[in-house]
Amino acid sequence: MGHYVLRPMWQRAAFTATNLVAGIGLAAVLLGGRSRIVRKMFIIPNTAVSSSPSQRAADRLLVIQSPLHPRDHGVVYPLKRTGLVQSSDNAEMLVTLKDDRGHYSVGLQGALVGGEKRATVWDGRKALFVGWYGEKRGTQMFLDSSKVENHQ
Repeated sequence: MGHYVLRPMWQRAAFTATNLVAGIGLAAVLLGGRSRIVRKMFIIPNTAVSSSPSQRAADRLLVIQSPLHPRDHGVVYPLKRTGLVQSSDNAEMLVTLKDDRGHYSVGLQGALVGGEKRATVWDGRKALFVGWYGEKRGTQMFLDSSKVENHQ
C-alpha cells in the first residue's frame, strides 16, 4: 500500500500565494472596468463660483456615481470640461473627460433622464443632449447623432 506525503511547505505556500495574488488582480481589473459605468449622474449648479444666475448656468457641475462609489459619494467634474458623445451602441452614451483619460458609459435602456422615464432610447438621448448643452445646441447635436450614413 502506498502512503500519502505532503508537498514541502515552500511549494504549498508559493501555490497559495500565487492564487491569492491572481485573484486579487482579477478582482481589481473587474472593479476597474465597472468603475467607468454610470449608475447615477446629476448636473447641478456650482453655487461656489458666483452668485449671479447667468454665471451659475455656465459653471454647472457633473456628479457621477459608479458601482465603485458608496450611496452618497461620487466624482465631480466641471460640466464644461466634459463632453457627451454617442456610442457605437445606440442604447448608450459616452461621457468624455477633457482632463482625464477614458470615458464613462451611460446606459439609456430604462434610464430616468431629467427625473422621467422616457418612452424610447431616442427620447432619452435627446433629453440628455438638451440638458447637457441647452435647447438649441443639444437638439442640433441630437439630430447630428441620429443621422444614418449612406454607404454606396
